Amino acid sequence: MGTIVFGHVRPKYDEVTDMNEATIGLTVMTALIGAVFLGFLVWGIRSGQFHDVEDAKYQVFRKQKKPEKNQGEPTEKPEKEVKSDNGN
Repeated sequence: MGTIVFGHVRPKYDEVTDMNEATIGLTVMTALIGAVFLGFLVWGIRSGQFHDVEDAKYQVFRKQKKPEKNQGEPTEKPEKEVKSDNGN
């Protein structure tokens, strides 16, 4: 415990320096985290991530193009298997 000055307890010098070091460390870490998020914000603006954000919710309601007739379908229909009467 420290000395009492004008009714208040004055902390020891070691306690004050420990608090100052912690405050400086927290300030530096806060500045680094803020710089990282600022970097992400600048990247998002430059890459167009915030361009036309309202369009995404309307894309669901737009009509999709119908596939052409032969697209994705086989050109020939498979023949039906013919079963023989002798049980094979």
